[in-house]
Amino acid sequence: MFWSLATRAKRRTNRHERPGAHPGCLLLAAAGGESFLKSILDAALHLRIPKRVVATTLAAFATSNPELTAGFVWATLNS
Repeated sequence: MFWSLATRAKRRTNRHERPGAHPGCLLLAAAGGESFLKSILDAALHLRIPKRVVATTLAAFATSNPELTAGFVWATLNS
């Protein structure tokens, strides 16, 4: 019983290994990031929110996002 579960888990892990990144992914990520930042700053200007508050919020999200993503991926793969 345990052996079959361990074998299934290993096969599942091998199936979800990170494939090579597509060359255009970096360009798309950069364009999307720039568009996102521009829209956030425009919204902050419209709502009269100081740019420092927006920058601090984005920095807080950017630093906690890897842990959030890792937890989500772990929960998804182990469910």
